[in-house]
Amino acid sequence: VLIMGDHAKNLGRGVEWLVKCLELQPDHPEANKWLGHAYRQLGERAQAKAAYVAHLKTQPQDPEADEVREFLKALSK
Repeated sequence: VLIMGDHAKNLGRGVEWLVKCLELQPDHPEANKWLGHAYRQLGERAQAKAAYVAHLKTQPQDPEADEVREFLKALSK
């Protein structure tokens, strides 16, 4: 698990690493969820939504799936 904090520089670096992770392992079980969290904290709503949707498609049984759906709902307002 990548701990990025809430500082924009750290979040930006985390996004870079998560994107690279997904290039190397597109089915990584947590990367899209964490990418969604980072984009959401950066205010990148469209990218956050896309990452969360990708996470739910690849990991529908994630124990945190309901929480991710709530994030999606909030981003759609």
